[in-house]
Amino acid sequence: MSTAPTIPYWHLWTDADGISRQTRCAMTEFDLKSIKPPADPQWQRCRASGRMTVLLTVLPVGWIGTWHENPKPQWIVPLSGRWFVESMDGTRVEMGPGELSFGGDQNCRRTDGKRVHRSGTVGDEPAALILIQPRMRPRSPRFASSDSAMNDFHIVDRRFAHYILENAPLEELAGGFRWIEGPVWIGDANCLLFQDLPRDRTMRWIEDAGISIYRSPSGYANGQARDRQGRLISCSHASAACFGQNGTDR
Repeated sequence: MSTAPTIPYWHLWTDADGISRQTRCAMTEFDLKSIKPPADPQWQRCRASGRMTVLLTVLPVGWIGTWHENPKPQWIVPLSGRWFVESMDGTRVEMGPGELSFGGDQNCRRTDGKRVHRSGTVGDEPAALILIQPRMRPRSPRFASSDSAMNDFHIVDRRFAHYILENAPLEELAGGFRWIEGPVWIGDANCLLFQDLPRDRTMRWIEDAGISIYRSPSGYANGQARDRQGRLISCSHASAACFGQNGTDR
């Protein structure tokens, strides 16, 4: 069987200064499985959930729209013809059938008579597009309540907003903690470490195995990182010191 695929797309987003930009991204993390047994395995990637709206739109030959924002975060899939998207930073991207883009350019500001993006057709034939708009939950300035699954983003610094794909739902990995601190991803061990501070222990999450105790006691470590040699560096609240550790298995 072939290796897992990578599907590129253009991400149209708004930076911290309210300027629209376009970045080349890629969809990865495909799973090889049957879509419904006994069908043979195929590469699948399912991230969106809940209801969505699917629209078909056709841009006439020579059509160039005024500057505007995408009405909702949406995937745009060209079926035929070619079209372009121009963002406020001056980037112009032309796309044809099978070249995906994601419109997440909401909340831009007007600069030099431009706001958000403009688009239009390229060539001598109309551009037929499918728009896929995942259903978004209402935004709130507050975090989701503790007795429900996480269903909102609380963005403190807009410079980091473009790292969030709004059609990728948040997932609760574990619960039952009073509070946690110091998350650090250990890529070579494919695990997440974090501190269960009130219980003085370091926890480990692995996708197929779930939660387990990694280190107890942990010295009330409330901050963790990895140095350039890959060692785990922890800040101990109990001893007012930093300590390092080689490896991730205990």
